[in-house]
This record gives sequence, C-alpha cells and structure tokens, in this order.
Amino acid sequence: MEYYFDHEWSEERERLRELERFCDPITQGHCERVGISPGWRCLEFGGGGGSVAEWLAWRVGPTGHVLATDLETRFLEPLAGPNLEVKAHRMGTDPLPANRFDLVHSRAVLEHQPDRMPVLRQVLDILRPGGWAVLESSDFSSMVAARPEHEALFDKGWGALDELLAAGGFRSDCGRHLSCEMEDAGFQNVSYSGLVYEWGGSLPLTKFYVQTFERIGQALPHVEGIDITDEEFRAFIEMCKLPNFRATSNVIVSLTGQKRRD
Repeated sequence: MEYYFDHEWSEERERLRELERFCDPITQGHCERVGISPGWRCLEFGGGGGSVAEWLAWRVGPTGHVLATDLETRFLEPLAGPNLEVKAHRMGTDPLPANRFDLVHSRAVLEHQPDRMPVLRQVLDILRPGGWAVLESSDFSSMVAARPEHEALFDKGWGALDELLAAGGFRSDCGRHLSCEMEDAGFQNVSYSGLVYEWGGSLPLTKFYVQTFERIGQALPHVEGIDITDEEFRAFIEMCKLPNFRATSNVIVSLTGQKRRD
C-alpha cells in the first residue's frame, strides 16, 4: 500500500498536531468510558505524533505501562520514559505477546488497511480477558461542500484524492463496516459512535484538511487516469481556504469492544 504521510514531510508534525487538538478529547472520553485506570497496560498502535500515548502514560501512572508503536517512530521516540515504551511495529503481521494489554487503541490507522481482519484478530489476541479495544476510524461519505456554488469543484477535488488513496489501499468507507468486522473477529459488547462537524474558514479542522489535501495532492501528477488537472486541483485547494467556504467532515467513528472474560 502506498503511504502518503511519511514523517519526513516538513509539515507532517503540524498536520498531526491539528488533528490532535480536535480529536484528543474525543479519544480520551472513550478511554475513560471503558474504565482506564492507574496500573493498566496499554498499547497505542499507529501512534503518530504521540499525544494519545503521552496522555495514556499520564493516565495509567507509574504503576502502568504504555507501548506506543508505528511504522515510523520519529515523533514518538522523544516521548519515551519509565512507563512509555516506543517500538517500530506493524500490526497484523509483527508479533506481540498474547493476553497482555488492558486497553488497545488506534486512531486513523485501520482505514489504511485493505484487509483489517488480521489486525482485529491480533488486537483481540493481545488483550487480556475482559480488556478493551478503542478503535477510531472514518467514513468519508459525509464529506460534501455546504454552498451550492462550491459543490462541483469540491466533489471533483475530493473525488480525485479519494481515487488516488483507494488505488494505494486506503478505504474511505472503513468506519461504516468496522463494528460488524469487530463482531466477526470475536469482540463482545461492541459499541459505535459517529460525529460529524462543519469545517472551513476559521473553524477547527480546516487547517488539517487543507494540509492533508495538499500533501496527498503532491502525488497526483505522478498517477495516470485521475480526471483532474493541476489548475483544477489548485483551484480546489484555494476554494477550501476561502473565508466563506464550509463543508461537513468525514464521520469520526469510534468503536469500543471487549475481549470475552474467561
């Protein structure tokens, strides 16, 4: 699968920071609802910028432990400490000990997996009996412009990016299937919640979306068959920066599921 968000890009940490500012309170709320407590052992896979791993380490305290993993650990390594371990690791293929974690969390990771079942089965395997998974993903079916005069260009620009990502294995509909997939993998007490927000102008998430679109769009000239010109894509980006532009976000999907108790 082609990956467009490598950590060598000069603006990648800021892009992740924009996501963290908005989504970390959502993530923390779901972790609290499943009962995270001092002494818990947690895995954060696809740790990205590390804000969730850092919060988990604070939340479980000195008697707990957090393992933060990612394919690239550049942003995670400075956060390592007595109860926060950092490791390069690929979920679904690289091994981890069974029955080890009280909580496993990921955010904006599973949509990059064309086949999610090996990952979900590994998450279930490494949870201790009664442990919880908090898995956050997206459903992009709600990504539409609000103003009629912006609809055609937004659909063309986002459609081109979605096509480019899909060719590399990204699944923009991941969030709508994840609850069923978790149940099929063997999770119990699966619960779904989804949130949609407006963005554009000075609203939160606007900078994140614009940076993300620009980053992915760098690959468009190198891919054949996608129906958008350089001029159309640049006009799409500039439209998204307009003070009066408004659009709805992807559905921010949060799933919780529990491993059966012995």
